[in-house]
Amino acid sequence: MKKLSLSSLAFLLCIIVKAQTHYYVSTTGNDSNNGLSWASAKLTINNAIATASNGDVINIDNGTYDGCTLNKSVSLIGQGIGVTIIQGTGTGYGINVTTSINNVTISNLTITNFQNGIYFSNTATNIQNLTFNSISVSGNASHGVFATFSHNFSNFVIQNSRFNNNVGTVTRGIFLFNNNISISNLTLSNSEFNNNGLVGFDIGICQSLSGSFVVSGCEFRNNGDSQLAIYEGYSSPASNVIEITNNIVELTGNARFGIELKNTTGNSSNTGGGESSSFG
Repeated sequence: MKKLSLSSLAFLLCIIVKAQTHYYVSTTGNDSNNGLSWASAKLTINNAIATASNGDVINIDNGTYDGCTLNKSVSLIGQGIGVTIIQGTGTGYGINVTTSINNVTISNLTITNFQNGIYFSNTATNIQNLTFNSISVSGNASHGVFATFSHNFSNFVIQNSRFNNNVGTVTRGIFLFNNNISISNLTLSNSEFNNNGLVGFDIGICQSLSGSFVVSGCEFRNNGDSQLAIYEGYSSPASNVIEITNNIVELTGNARFGIELKNTTGNSSNTGGGESSSFG
């Protein structure tokens, strides 16, 4: 009988990976359940996250749920916009991301009536391979999605989603704003950024914008100031190609800009003489 060498055994151990576990949350569930089926579903999203491990998936049934804290790399999958609803009372966060995450999908749900719908805290430093698919982050008091600390976003995909009616006077559908934020490979596709207090989608300021940046098939309508605003990097303009194709951009009322490209000359300013290229 042949014996495995230590190196062979180590190799076999390395290729053994943890299977992805699915957990289930329902308004008729109980947090004392194991959450491994609809019949034994959890009651709250937070309890399911606490039970899960990195790489797992949390399936959320029809119904209305409280906000949650995402402190692991787990995906949150609802049953559809307007069907699975994370709803607040005008304050706090719908999904508060408090750690670095990787390979996370948030899909098929609505997040509404919070201060900020999805919020990235100061401890969420590395955001890699994040996908928003078929979500509505709308009707929040401040921003739909807000990141304002030192974050590294890499491979961020936003598709088939709505970021509408976030209605404070300075609110955005999505707002990424800090001179220590870096963004590499960002895709916006087939999504809506409409009727927000100030800007539909806004990279207000960032350290760097690199890789690919594609905006395709989106709507930017009736936002208070700019419809789509892109800051091209704190120290120099982006060296990558920004591709904006087949979108609808519509200004109404007192809105100033359709597409606003900021820091186009690379002197670290995000406003003023020559620093904005705006397309009405």
